Amino acid sequence: MYVTIKTQDNLPSHKLQEFFLFLFYMIDSQPFKFLKTFFVSPLFGKNVLFLAFLIGFSPFGLAQEQLNLFNSSFEKDVHQSSRTPWGWYPYPDDKISSPDIHSRYYTYFNVKHVPSDGDRFISMVTRPDRSTEGICQFMENPILPDNKYRLKLDLSYSDDFKSKMLKSDTLVSFNNACVIEIWGFNRFQEKDTLLAVTPTIDHSDWRTYILLINTEMQINDLCFITGYPDGTINPKAGNILIDNIQPIEAMYNHPSLPTDPAILESRSDEDLSEILRKVNPELTSNPNTSSNLKLFLAIPEVEKSLGSQTVQNYIFNTDREQVLRHLKILDAINAKHLSNIIRRSFRAYINPEQATQEDSDYFSSADALYKQASAQKSLATSKLEYLSLHRKSFIQEIVDKLY
Repeated sequence: MYVTIKTQDNLPSHKLQEFFLFLFYMIDSQPFKFLKTFFVSPLFGKNVLFLAFLIGFSPFGLAQEQLNLFNSSFEKDVHQSSRTPWGWYPYPDDKISSPDIHSRYYTYFNVKHVPSDGDRFISMVTRPDRSTEGICQFMENPILPDNKYRLKLDLSYSDDFKSKMLKSDTLVSFNNACVIEIWGFNRFQEKDTLLAVTPTIDHSDWRTYILLINTEMQINDLCFITGYPDGTINPKAGNILIDNIQPIEAMYNHPSLPTDPAILESRSDEDLSEILRKVNPELTSNPNTSSNLKLFLAIPEVEKSLGSQTVQNYIFNTDREQVLRHLKILDAINAKHLSNIIRRSFRAYINPEQATQEDSDYFSSADALYKQASAQKSLATSKLEYLSLHRKSFIQEIVDKLY
């Protein structure tokens, strides 16, 4: 699913606090006397708790549909190797290893990519000694327990990444693929949990990945840490490129639909057809619905228009423009039999000057009614064939729009 959503970066509250503390110490003018006293007094901790209490019951403290991460596309930085992006802190320790910030105009370690968004992206690596790299951020608004969220980010991989190992001057290849593990930390309870793991990123083009998050504890710090593909016995030097970490979205589950893409993938075509029918009103109202799914959801209109009537009656009872639109739908799903008979009927009954001898012979045949019934029956077959061909995009569309 290739989706681009611009992030709205806000300065985290702890950065604001640091800024104001600095300001109050530097400025001693009368208007700042009270605020300075408030922040630097022995009651500072209680005051902070009081402010947190107020914020917790303000609109800013309520659960939000979208959780923004600061500097999530790494634009607020200069390019530099071994540099943790501004607004993030390193994992496990920047004294051991840090990510690298690349720009549209300057990259490191033989990376030849351009950003997927803006002018900056980062790279992180894995090593044979199982040392990894990561970035973490204290979230302005936490991920709440027993809620479901969707996280999107752009990932890629460099197939010619060359760098030095720790404590070594030897240049080696970091051309192995790795994964990103999404970890959540609750710094107040000193607990952590693995929220999601990406597939193995072994492609050199940028692709947007959607990760579903569901946790039983509150998450205050979110971490993106490199990891090894599942089943790895002998870890290797690998790399991964990250850009455009998008706002985390709260998800609202459709009451009649499964929430796991794997469950959708396992459904039969007939069952999936029923699921798509249930989501029809919600998806067709969205102008961004994929062309395949929009087309599939238009098929019931053709079925309803035909009903049990003969094709001849359908031609007489249906608006000309609607018939032409139905023909486009039938052609798109490869319902050749029904499309052919409607075209012949259209020429024979509406535009006789365009009718051919073959058209006349077709309808004078004794088995014309059988042909019509067979053609209508073939629509259901064509629909399921089309669904089978595009089921993966349909599943992605459902997950992307509803979950």
